[in-house]
Amino acid sequence: MIEIQRSSGYEAIVTSCLELRFEWLADHWKHEFVSTGHCCSIPRVWSLEGGHSLDDPTRVSGPMYQQLDVKRDPDSGVVRALLVGQAGPHHFSASFTVEEQSDGVAIDIDVADRCASPVEALAATYLIESSEADLHDSDGGPPTLSWSNPKSRLVFVAEPPSQVAATEASLGSIRLQALAKIDPAEKTHRFKYRWRWYNAPVHQIWDHTA
Repeated sequence: MIEIQRSSGYEAIVTSCLELRFEWLADHWKHEFVSTGHCCSIPRVWSLEGGHSLDDPTRVSGPMYQQLDVKRDPDSGVVRALLVGQAGPHHFSASFTVEEQSDGVAIDIDVADRCASPVEALAATYLIESSEADLHDSDGGPPTLSWSNPKSRLVFVAEPPSQVAATEASLGSIRLQALAKIDPAEKTHRFKYRWRWYNAPVHQIWDHTA
C-alpha cells in the first residue's frame, strides 16, 4: 500500500519503488522523485520553480505552490497531493495522483494557472541527475530516461496539445519541461503530464504510454 509520511515542512508519498517528496523551501513547496531502495535505483529528479518575476510575469517556467494537502482515496487506494499557490498575477493549482500498477508506478499531474494578465509561456520544469542516465527521444515519442539496469525505465510524457522539451543542462544534468499550449483568449491555462516508472524491459514500455 502507498504510504504517506509527514513532518514539519515535509510530506512524502511512498510507493514500493519511488518516493514523491514535497519540501518547504523559503516561500513555496518544491518536489522531487527518489528511489526507495526496494527497486532499481534512479537518479534524483527535482522540480524547478520560478520564471514569473516582476521583470517578465508573462512567462512561467515552474508554478509556485504555498499550500499542500495530501489525501488517500478510500475506494481506489491512490494518493493525491493537492496544491495551490500564487506568484504575482498568477494563481496556480495542481493535483498529483500517485498509483501503483502491476508493472510500476504512475504519477499524473494536472496543472492550472489562472491569470488575468497575458501569458506567453507556461511550463513545469525538472532537472535530472544524469551521470548514469541516457535520454532517448526518437520518432517524436515520449522522452525516456534509462539507466544501466535494462529492466527499468522512467518515462516523461505530456498530454496533447501540450508538448515536452528535453535538453542537456549544466554539470551533465538533463532539463525536462512539459509545455502548455497557450490560448490568448483564455484566462485559465491548463496542462497535464505524467511521470511513469516501469519495472519492465524496454520493448514492453510503449504499449503503456498512450
